[in-house]
Amino acid sequence: MRVSFVFLILLSVSAFGKPLIIKPNNENITVIGRAEFKKDKTIFSHAGVQIRFNFKGASLAVGLTDITNGFPENLNFYNVYINDSLIQVIKVMPSKKWYDIGYLFNDKMVEVSIFKRTEAMCGGAIFQGLKVSEGSEINKTKLKSRKIEWVGDSFTAGYGNLVSNPIPPEGNPTTGFHAKNQDNSLAWGSVASKSLNAEYMCTAFSGKGVYRNYDKSEEGTLPKIYDLITPGLSDEKWDFLRYQPDLIVVNLGQNDFGPETHSIPLTTDSLRFATAYLELLEIIRAHNAKAKILITIGGGLSDYYPANFKRLSRSRLWLKNISQNFNKRYPGSCSVFELHLIKPPYGEDWHPSLKSHQLMADQAIVFIKKFMNW
Repeated sequence: MRVSFVFLILLSVSAFGKPLIIKPNNENITVIGRAEFKKDKTIFSHAGVQIRFNFKGASLAVGLTDITNGFPENLNFYNVYINDSLIQVIKVMPSKKWYDIGYLFNDKMVEVSIFKRTEAMCGGAIFQGLKVSEGSEINKTKLKSRKIEWVGDSFTAGYGNLVSNPIPPEGNPTTGFHAKNQDNSLAWGSVASKSLNAEYMCTAFSGKGVYRNYDKSEEGTLPKIYDLITPGLSDEKWDFLRYQPDLIVVNLGQNDFGPETHSIPLTTDSLRFATAYLELLEIIRAHNAKAKILITIGGGLSDYYPANFKRLSRSRLWLKNISQNFNKRYPGSCSVFELHLIKPPYGEDWHPSLKSHQLMADQAIVFIKKFMNW
């Protein structure tokens, strides 16, 4: 009886065989989002990057490592979807490379999508391929015909959106950032893209502005990093031909107004703001000549805080003028859309919660359908 048991174990091992390694540059693996493609690894950093393929087999593991300084919040999280259903969240660990996908595949063909939840400031990412059971099949997935790119800051990145904080005295949204509480798949751009049956690409970085950042620095503003694959890691340029969107939504400018809330307020310069914004639109247009551009207003700016600054009204006026000037050069290429001011509960550091992201997406969906005739 013991001999029979050992025989069954050996037979089982023989049937499954050794796992096979599929390289990250395999033609049947699609990466959506900005990535640097090497022979033995694929490097990326932006939130919303997706690794997608069809899989049939007994077992599957994905190879992921981080490029990070090791600080607690500089790590990445990924959602794993099977046939568009979330089945697992991967937290990348320094000592681990292969992450088993905990799903009973039953040797049936399914679509697998690995979605990077966390943004570039959390750390760079390396996709090192797949480990599959012997006899497995990997096929290319079919992409949607519509494509949208969302360009923005923390609101678009999904900063702290997994928590729900009431305002004082019941709660305190001034929490600081925690990587585990960011899920870009539930940010408004991703939610809207899914509803519109469009592919989703996110080029967003928390704290970044148009001519200055929230911390009043002027290095690494969004226009200065827009053409980079992995901002902060390398100067490798993105090949825009890899993803040609039909629509580009630009949600920027709130951080330029951020220094007006500092203890010693620094007023936003309207001329520098407009000049930098138009330069960014020109860059976007140069790389995506067929895409329409949608400029968003508001969401996080109001006329009552800080007192007497009228930040929303000023932003509205400037952005509408920017759109008009851009349309004079490229008729019908650009429009402006205003988001309602977000309300409590808040995500981390007074950012939109999931409830607010859904409301933002709902507003955007209605406008985009008319703007794009979808």
